[in-house]
Amino acid sequence: MTIVFDLAALWWCAIIAVLVGSAILALVQPVLARRRARNAQMPPISVLVPLKRDLPGLAAATHSIFAQRYPAFDVTFSAAEESSSAITTVLQAATTCPVVVRRTRSQPGAINPKVANLIDPIATASYDHVLLKDAGTRLAPGTLRSMMRSHGPGVGLVCAVPVATDAAGFVADVEQAVINTHGARFLLAASALRLDIGIGAAMLVERGDLAKAKGVEAMAASIADDHALAKAMRAIGLRTAFADTTVDQALGRRSLKAFLERHRRWILCRRQEAPAAYFAELFVGAAAGCIAGALAAPAFGLSPWTMVGATLAAWLVVETALALIKRWPVTPVMPLAILARELVLPGLWWSVLPFRRRGEEEPLEPRVRFAPGHHPAP
Repeated sequence: MTIVFDLAALWWCAIIAVLVGSAILALVQPVLARRRARNAQMPPISVLVPLKRDLPGLAAATHSIFAQRYPAFDVTFSAAEESSSAITTVLQAATTCPVVVRRTRSQPGAINPKVANLIDPIATASYDHVLLKDAGTRLAPGTLRSMMRSHGPGVGLVCAVPVATDAAGFVADVEQAVINTHGARFLLAASALRLDIGIGAAMLVERGDLAKAKGVEAMAASIADDHALAKAMRAIGLRTAFADTTVDQALGRRSLKAFLERHRRWILCRRQEAPAAYFAELFVGAAAGCIAGALAAPAFGLSPWTMVGATLAAWLVVETALALIKRWPVTPVMPLAILARELVLPGLWWSVLPFRRRGEEEPLEPRVRFAPGHHPAP
């Protein structure tokens, strides 16, 4: 049994090392990203934004595009419907630009509705560099410059890590804990280690690289379009880089059903496109830390409950400190939200363990597009 206790102690120490190490890497990532960003050229960019529904913060996210301090760019919004509340919100937010509504072709070969909605805009974009941005993603004024600086030699894709804001209600607080101190922590740490991981909140790519890598086809055939694009770029010898800035996504109020469906889909994406990361998740979370700590208690001369308490305390302290230093949202219920997250995520992980075939996720619908005209930034 002594060997079991010692192995459990090593496992517990490894879990705490991952927790603390990933937080430290997330803190130093902006410095490392700025040092690696060597591109001084600022070519024009076509910003492509698919629309589906009227998201919280959609108007602010739309305004943030036109507030970019960048030499020249244009914007195309795409939607599944010819008219909707989301289109109305964007039209009202983009009052300085003429907007034309036009139909696009259906894409029956794609299983990813978001990407199907971008195929025509990518093909007809005015400029060779395109930014694929989620509708609810809010950009800081210097985001385009920051992402383009990272698009240097050997880089095929530049991403920006999303940070959740404006949570309303406890379910949204839990989602904020999933996206920020859990998801963003690992994504920023991966960026610091120069790992090729894609995230779809905002992705900058050059169309020549996209064509060479068959990136559109790869994205359209996967529910995890960001992971698929990063893998496609890697296949032609190009890396994925992260900008030194993050982007914001307003949450608003979330229902429990929507939260569970969304994050189960995200875990399924990792199961399909990044299986190594998916299987590692179960062994480095707080739940695993509590199990390892309880098993290792005799090796430390402590009771199992003391080790469980120490593990949870370490999690709360590290994640809260990270959020405070990064100036991410911190609320009075954040400790409870982190604990709730650690109870929910293992169940969602197990729910997608049976592998699903490609194409079972969502049916494709015909797409239409409306496009504001060219808008040079001031």
